[in-house]
Amino acid sequence: MLKYAAGLDTGAEQRMTSAEWLHCLTGLYSGEECRPLPKGWPTTGKVLSDRLKRLQPTLGARGVLIDWGRTRTARYIEMARPPAAPPHEQEPAF
Repeated sequence: MLKYAAGLDTGAEQRMTSAEWLHCLTGLYSGEECRPLPKGWPTTGKVLSDRLKRLQPTLGARGVLIDWGRTRTARYIEMARPPAAPPHEQEPAF
């Protein structure tokens, strides 16, 4: 997920179904070398969605926001990289 998010522009959002995310991330991992997937790799969109829910706080700490939603036709998972906050400046006390 972090490798994919690194390619997103700051402030950009990407919305796909869990099955589409699984296909995208599997292709990103295996690459052109077609290396085998590691043991424990999600096999269905539901498994991927469940794992993302557990990783949501960790991904958020690294600047990748994950959100779930639903349209009239399907459920989706949205990944976003919010714009960087301006550096905090301390104001003088007196």
